[in-house]
Amino acid sequence: TDLGVTENILRKYLRVAKGWRFVTGDSLAPMREGDAYSGCAPSEPVYHITEGQLTRVLRGEFLRFGGVISWGTEAYDPFEAQDSSGLWFMRKQFGPATDADVILSWSTSNEHFKKEVFADNPDAIGVLFDVTVGVCPSPSNEIRNLFGKDFDVVMVLGATVALHLWLCDGKDKVSWRLVGKGNSDQREAVAQLHPAIQHLISTSTSVSVPQTIPGTTPTFRDDMQHVRVSVCGDAMLPVDPFEWRGDKALTSIHESTSLIRSFYGKKFGRGHVPQQLRDFEQDSLASRVHLLKRDLQDAEYFLSVRPQLPKDEDGE
Repeated sequence: TDLGVTENILRKYLRVAKGWRFVTGDSLAPMREGDAYSGCAPSEPVYHITEGQLTRVLRGEFLRFGGVISWGTEAYDPFEAQDSSGLWFMRKQFGPATDADVILSWSTSNEHFKKEVFADNPDAIGVLFDVTVGVCPSPSNEIRNLFGKDFDVVMVLGATVALHLWLCDGKDKVSWRLVGKGNSDQREAVAQLHPAIQHLISTSTSVSVPQTIPGTTPTFRDDMQHVRVSVCGDAMLPVDPFEWRGDKALTSIHESTSLIRSFYGKKFGRGHVPQQLRDFEQDSLASRVHLLKRDLQDAEYFLSVRPQLPKDEDGE
């Protein structure tokens, strides 16, 4: 409701999440089951929705409540920098004779902005993974039975690979993500999985992409302290890149809210924009470093030759 979205309309697209289970890759034997999701209280409702559906709903409700989407307005027109650097920025008027020129980049592939903000680190560590995502429009009965009535998320742990399954559209479609160590032969690892899993992968529409996860924290350049340029989101450090925990969207919402409040929290005056960006970046880094360490530890557990489940905080 804070976003101007009618709750009933949003609930039409949200699916109440059921439980989750971990199973072995060779026999599909259950390893652990539950219905409490990461970052949520046991009684807190959890929902599933595809990213495309959520974006379309928010955009439609924004327009319905009087919002205007325009790519050529005076407030957001792009301007080219006059210092021969080749940079472009977006100008936003914050009051009489007050300009705040801010460049924000959430894109993980925008290496140019990263070099503008982050210092070069030849000792930076990166962990390479091979990721395959796919959708099976007609899963077999054995896969449907794997979910049963009480589960809609299944994690299959095999030797050096982890397969994440999501049940979509009732029981008519299964979306999945296969993660393995970089430069390894995934075909050999998949061949060791249960025949039902192999059939699911072979009958799906899929695409494979390599993904590098940084293992070190970026360092900001000293000469960028007074420049209105920022790198945010997964371009800074990725969070839950394989969606094993499900808190990637939650982190993005929290950071976006924090950034917007820093700019628009006061009625008069926006403060010193470079300082606001630096404070936001430091807070974001502090939270993301902890989450990145957790995600790499999960990968170490799940992608081992004999995969194990990390213990919860309560020791279970």
